Amino acid sequence: MRLIIDQAPGPMRVGLDLSELTGCCVSLDTAQPIAGPTRERQLAALADNAPLIVLTEGSTDSRVLTEAMHVIHPHLADFVRFIDYTGTKAGGSVGKLATVVNSFIAAGVANRFVAIADNEAGVYEAFAKLKRQKLPAGCRVLHYPTCPC
Repeated sequence: MRLIIDQAPGPMRVGLDLSELTGCCVSLDTAQPIAGPTRERQLAALADNAPLIVLTEGSTDSRVLTEAMHVIHPHLADFVRFIDYTGTKAGGSVGKLATVVNSFIAAGVANRFVAIADNEAGVYEAFAKLKRQKLPAGCRVLHYPTCPC
């Protein structure tokens, strides 16, 4: 549209005629944002339809959980994504995991995500600050269960 208008000879006055969209059966408030509510519904649906992201302390946790998912619940494998450390220089540790969680929160990641870490005292301390802050609805910070051994 812009290219056509730019090529038109002489001064032109171009306006948006909404008369066909308004009238006896349709009322359209030109000051109301039309795309805003639709975009909000799309973003709300995204959290339900996008895969759950599982953040772990390191590559071993991620690999084992991925393999376990394919064995125990293969029908759910496409609905869950585990962080993949292979081929990257991203190292794992509980401190880095807490940083990644905060980064996801700050970025407003629409996917639901869970951070899961060991159940050692040091890990509880590292996650303490995270657990004190208000986490978004789609975020959980968890620990592996203790071994009943």
